Amino acid sequence: MDVVRVSDAPTIFHTQFSDMEKYHDKLKKRNFELEKDEDFTHRMEIGGSKVGHIHEWGTAEAELINARATAFFCQAVGREDAIIQLSWASISRKHEYLSF
Repeated sequence: MDVVRVSDAPTIFHTQFSDMEKYHDKLKKRNFELEKDEDFTHRMEIGGSKVGHIHEWGTAEAELINARATAFFCQAVGREDAIIQLSWASISRKHEYLSF
């Protein structure tokens, strides 16, 4: 995995996985399923949704993403231990956007 610093900011990094097509469709499907579950989803006022707790999605693909996020963090900050406590996927449909 290549961890790339995006800017001079000490906490902004980027990576891309070449095997994304193998699991992307299953992740999207699970994301859209959980969008209907109020325990997982926060609907934003200006449009779009955040579907949280990826580590609790219960699929092999979500477990893979969680493991990779953990490894990414460890590599980016030079640590050997990490626990994902908060993660989410964003859903934005036509004319929707998420603002932070």
